[in-house]
Amino acid sequence: MKLKSPNVWFILSTVPVLVLDFVLGAWLARGMVWLSVVLLLLGLLAALALVRKFIVLPKPRNRYGTPEPFALELPIDCNAEFYHCPEMAKYEFLHRTVEVVSLLWNGKKPFQVMINPTLAEKYGQDFEKVAVVRELENFRRKNSLKSLVGLLLPVEVLAAAVLAAVAFGPQLEAVLGSFVLYFAAPFAAVAAFGGCLYLWNRAISNQDKQLDAFLLGYFSKEQVKQYIQVTEKMHAEGGSEKSRVFTEHYRDDRLKALDTNKH
Repeated sequence: MKLKSPNVWFILSTVPVLVLDFVLGAWLARGMVWLSVVLLLLGLLAALALVRKFIVLPKPRNRYGTPEPFALELPIDCNAEFYHCPEMAKYEFLHRTVEVVSLLWNGKKPFQVMINPTLAEKYGQDFEKVAVVRELENFRRKNSLKSLVGLLLPVEVLAAAVLAAVAFGPQLEAVLGSFVLYFAAPFAAVAAFGGCLYLWNRAISNQDKQLDAFLLGYFSKEQVKQYIQVTEKMHAEGGSEKSRVFTEHYRDDRLKALDTNKH
């Protein structure tokens, strides 16, 4: 398994549209020069903040304290080093199990995989191996990139469309007509945004089920089921009753899909 950093795609897929939003806002406020300048500066700062965030994901290496390297035999080959990181167990409510530290330019260096030692000790080495292999495959498929972009990009595009409609209303009205610009287009935009959210939620569910099925190629069904039950139980802790019911339903749905898998 060859791992590659997805960070540059985070930048290319989100930062340009974010900058466009602020540029349109500055154009809309061009009658007040000071406000236009402020919006452009805010856009620049927001873009720099995003780029800085995407340089190292999910957190900079120094935010992991002093992790302890160890050898972990996996049923897959991967360019990674493994560490038990006590910092990840500091706050139980964060549910940090396994994280792949991804640099913007990793070169040929091994990726560093941080593992919560408390969960590894509590649930055993089988759970630890399942969690690590799952996260490595999740990283290889760039699922986190797809999830974040799928949620953030529609918001940015919708904001750009609204700002463009306000900034260039007369010109667009002359081309599209009042009905399209002020009724049909807003309705279509809201419907498209709702559709994006629905598809995003479905995509998350499909990603989880696909990873569950992938794990069956290397682990027993009981081992994969243990991972699902433990992680979904952690996600349900501390939430509302409604959240708990939803999480249990989601867990049962994943377990059912696992039982119907041919592996």
